[in-house]
Amino acid sequence: MNRFEVSVGIDRPLTAVWDYLNTTENELVWHSSAVERVPVMDGPLEKGSRVRQVDRFLGRKIETEWEVTELHDYLRRDRTVTGPFDIEVEWQLEPVGDATRFIMEMTAQAGMGGLFGKLADTVVMRIANREWEANLGTLKDILEADTA
Repeated sequence: MNRFEVSVGIDRPLTAVWDYLNTTENELVWHSSAVERVPVMDGPLEKGSRVRQVDRFLGRKIETEWEVTELHDYLRRDRTVTGPFDIEVEWQLEPVGDATRFIMEMTAQAGMGGLFGKLADTVVMRIANREWEANLGTLKDILEADTA
């Protein structure tokens, strides 16, 4: 099992951050490897919703389908249902005064390195961790610039 956690403080209200994160197409703006995000069903994101995703990671195109397994009280959990990896992601928001702390945790089954040849899981996860740290910095910049 491979796991990492990253977080960022965002000087925006909790509800504004939550609404932005749960609008599927916004991920194309702040997530550097995101190429495509297509909701499988119409309507707002809720438990059971699925999203087809295409990402570029380490020079490879990766297609997956994710399912929202939990969505309430500023907590969202997703898991892959198709694709080359078994991954679970948790997004949690916490109020910090008038600002918000966004915590992202990723857990992946062993074997992620196999898709990338001789790269070991730990190397792949380290690269993913750095990418997520940068993505959260981008998210922070976008949301803090949006004062509307």
